[in-house]
Amino acid sequence: MTKAHSLSSPSSLYAGLDFRIADLQSEVTSFAAVSQRYLEQESREVFRDWLIGLIAFRDSKRQGVWRWAISEEKPIRTLKTIEYEPGDRRGGFSVHGELCCVWDIELKAEAKSKAKRGGQVVSLYGIASTKIKIIRSELDAGALPIAQWQFEVGDGRSPGCHFHIGIKHFGTEGSVLPVPRLPSILLTPIDAMDFLLGEIFQQTWKQEVNRDTSPMQLWSEKQKTRLSRLLKWKQEQIDQSGGSAWNYLKHQRPPAQLFLN
Repeated sequence: MTKAHSLSSPSSLYAGLDFRIADLQSEVTSFAAVSQRYLEQESREVFRDWLIGLIAFRDSKRQGVWRWAISEEKPIRTLKTIEYEPGDRRGGFSVHGELCCVWDIELKAEAKSKAKRGGQVVSLYGIASTKIKIIRSELDAGALPIAQWQFEVGDGRSPGCHFHIGIKHFGTEGSVLPVPRLPSILLTPIDAMDFLLGEIFQQTWKQEVNRDTSPMQLWSEKQKTRLSRLLKWKQEQIDQSGGSAWNYLKHQRPPAQLFLN
């Protein structure tokens, strides 16, 4: 189970993004059901414990920031696959993917007194990073990944676009840069897992997410709503920019309630 950590809030005036706990719970539960046959058995249990941690935090009335995390030592791990090429093509070796994440969240003060738990809101305040690794499956345990990237959500001091992707550079010591920070429209760990599965299971994952099942309907509705609101906000920033639209967007921070119903 995810362990709780007491953390200090970053020294920034930016309040962070708000999420309804009920929305996060629904997204995790429904996606876990959709994706289970692509994951190792132990990883299904990681999903369960990750969700249990969120619910325990919701009920704890904890003050301050808490770390909602899937550890790098016990990540969500996919099955092995050679389906990372499109169509009838197959890769020359098998790979599997891993996901770990860290989200620093805090119960909103006004939400703590609400009687209905579905109304409780958390603020994403501080670290918000989801790491993806792709590893050659036949290599020894502990081998370096052959690809790695991070889906990041910024805070008030973020140097890149508020929603961005960082790429791991396997350079020599002292010569690794934290750039580029590529703009992104994917932000939750579930978004990142959807992306990973779509990359390494090119055909079968596409078929899976087009199935008309109850879990798929629940998850896709949450994702569509979030993407629509995020794209609308980005368009609004571009419309009001003066010089470089990209540079203007890069320095903007979304309103806290962007994703609330």
